[in-house]
This record gives sequence, structure tokens and C-alpha cells, in this order.
Amino acid sequence: MNQITKRQIFIGSDSMDAVSYFQFIVKEGGRHTLISSSQLESLQLQIVELLAEQFERRTGGQSSSVSVETGQRIQQSVFYTIGYFLKSMRNAEAALETLKETALKELFLNGKNLVKTDFQVAYEQLQSIQKDRFPTDIISYNDTVDVGLSMFFRAYDMDFEAHETPASIDYPLSGDNMNLCGVEYITDYLMKLKLENEFCRCFSNEEIHCLLRGYDRQYKELLINVCDLVLANAAGVRLLGRNEISLTISDQERKELQHTFSSLPEEKIGESVNLAVDLLCSRLCLSGSLKEYLKISSAKLRTRLVNTIKTDSLELLFLPMQEKAQEPVIQFEDKAEMNGDSFRKLADEIRECRYVSDKILLLQREPLGISDLTGLLEGSCFFENEIQDEFLDVFETLEDVRLALLVKKLPLEPDGSGICAGECSREWQASLSRFLDQLDPGRKSAILSLAERIETL
Repeated sequence: MNQITKRQIFIGSDSMDAVSYFQFIVKEGGRHTLISSSQLESLQLQIVELLAEQFERRTGGQSSSVSVETGQRIQQSVFYTIGYFLKSMRNAEAALETLKETALKELFLNGKNLVKTDFQVAYEQLQSIQKDRFPTDIISYNDTVDVGLSMFFRAYDMDFEAHETPASIDYPLSGDNMNLCGVEYITDYLMKLKLENEFCRCFSNEEIHCLLRGYDRQYKELLINVCDLVLANAAGVRLLGRNEISLTISDQERKELQHTFSSLPEEKIGESVNLAVDLLCSRLCLSGSLKEYLKISSAKLRTRLVNTIKTDSLELLFLPMQEKAQEPVIQFEDKAEMNGDSFRKLADEIRECRYVSDKILLLQREPLGISDLTGLLEGSCFFENEIQDEFLDVFETLEDVRLALLVKKLPLEPDGSGICAGECSREWQASLSRFLDQLDPGRKSAILSLAERIETL
């Protein structure tokens, strides 16, 4: 059988997950007599032996039998690990030859080593993304980067459930391959997320968020892909013949594009989009993997442009810009300060408490004004040491409004982008900064936003 025919047999296998890939190679190899009957029989015996070894390992050597459900998971894991190694071959034909010439246990061990290596690479990739993320207040993005992806590296079982993906990933990618699983999916997701972040950083963060508000005022809570929206407007700027790095397209310019493209056949529209993306990549000096990724993503852009031209609705593709609306000011009237004797008595009672839980009960006995609360935080009533940070326990009991009022007493970055943790000179300030960093990103953002809007009377 010639090479061209072999390629036709295995066409489409590259997009399969590792479990399906291994099974597909064996099935199609046998069906087209690329694997002999004796080789198939040998593979079956080797699989049984390999599964028996894994069952025994799973039970700590006490038994070679497990429940049906556990057995199925272990079998999928074994197939995944072997398939993962086979997928590292240059193509399916090479994978087939490797399968025929190499003992299954050796392929399994090679696959396990490869999974372990890629797991570590993916972990380092996530750390890099967390440090150099695309700054946004989109909840699904922050939850995925801060929490959802990290779950995978704590819960992944490469020994017995290598095919599982124990992660909570809400943020959608432009080119998400949902066929993959396990470390293969996480590696692919992180690689693409890094490329999307790199592309978005080519544009002003303020302009991107004006674009997001133009898409929907409640964009923070939506499951949207930023890269797709940015690519559409950036390509639209090129379709207009403009060469600046911008995302802004006016109503008049959308009318010009409607007039220009409404008379063109779909093929010409597609060619125009391809050229616009090429020009965009050249203007931004993008090449390699990122350029290829954008060209693949632009396929959706071509289809959407054709459809919106037909329906005269280009504003749904080339989004309008929406400036950030001025948030309404919240006026807050603080509780009157305690007199000196009462404050000192309360402070002394708190200091005499051995347990922080008792201190918190005293704080909650009578609601305090923010000035008195700040005085207690600064008055050596609470302590931070290597065993416990009592400030964190106090902050845990406060509602968001009181936390926001405390935030207003923290040193802020000169550009107003957040807390300047390095300038926190008091223990309670440094602890509050750490407490906020531990919160769900959405809640932290809400507290900081509230702090900006509150005015005390």
C-alpha cells in the first residue's frame, strides 16, 4: 500500500484525543491489514498484561481485580498514555510503525514520561500567564487563570486517570479544541491563551475595554472571547485602508464598508479579510505561531462578515466604542466616634483576650464606626505572626462596604490602578492587601470599585 493511501486512511486523526488516537490506529491498521492478525493478537495480550499490572498497582499489590468502573477508568488512562506518546510521532504512519515494532509496555512508559514532562511545562506556562496576564475585569477570564486552571495541577492523576481533565475552565478561546483531554488539552489551552494574550497586548487596554463595553455593558459577566472581538475591529481598520494601530471604527466607516462589500461575491470578501489579517500581522510585526493562530481564527471573521453584509448589520461585527460611564457616587455617613474612655476600655478588653474569636465577638458587640475600627487595627489590639494573622480573621467578618471604607485608607498606585502594597507601612494595611489578593477576583474588583465611589460625609 503506497504512502498516499496510508495518509488517506488516517486522515483526521491528528485532531483526536489520545485515547481515540490509539484505538483508531489499531482499528484502522487492522481493518486495512497494515497490522497482521498475529500482531493484533499480541497487542490484545499485552493490553491485558498491562492492565493487570495497573490494577495491582492501584490496589497496592493486594489484588489484580478492581470494580468495573475503576477498571474502565484505568483502561482509558492506559490507552491515553500510549496514544499520547504515539501522537508525538511525526505522523500517523510513523505512529503505526512504532506501535508494530515496540512493546506496548515500553510505549506506555515512554508515554508516562512524556505526560510528566508536559505536565511540568504546562505548570510553568500557567505561572508565566498568571504573572503576565491580559489585565481585564472579565470574571470568567480571571476565575479561569487564577483558580480553574490551577485545579488541574493539584488534582491530575497521571497514573490512573491520565485522560481526565480536573479543571474548571469557563473562559472560551478563539480556537478551543474541545476534542482533547488530560494534559494534552491543558497544554493546548495554555499555549493558545498565551498567544491571545500576546495579541491583545498589542492594543491599548483602555481601547479594548471600550470595545468590550460596546459589545455589552455587562461584558464582565459574559462568556466572551476578547481575541475574536479585537481581531474583528483591528481587521476592519485594515479593510478601511487605515494603517494605525487602532480598534475604533465610526458609524460612517461602517457604512463605507457596507457599501464596498455589498456588491462583492463571497470569495472576494474572504480574500479581502485574508489580506487585512496579513497586513495587520505585518503592522504589528507578528509572525510564527501567533500569525498562524490569527489566520485560523480569521475563518470565523470571514463567515461573519459575509452574513452581516447580507443583513446590513455590520455594527454586530465591527463594534462601536463605548467610554466608561461615570459610576454614581455613594455617600456614606459614618457612625459617630466613641468617646476616649469608652474606646480605651474596648481596646483594653480586646488586648486581654487570648483568642481572636473572642476579640471578634467584642468588635461585633456594638457596630463601630470606621474611624474607631481603624483605631483598633492600629492600636496593637491584633497581631500578625508566623502562626496566625489575626487581621485576616477580622477582615473575614466584615461586609464589603466596611472593607471598601478600609481600602480608602490604603496607599494607592499613582495611576489609580490598584493598591500599592509596597507602601503599606502598617501591619493591618499589609494584611488587608493580602486578604484582598486571596479573594475571588470578581469580589475583589467589586470592593475596589466600591471604594472609588464612596464619599464619607
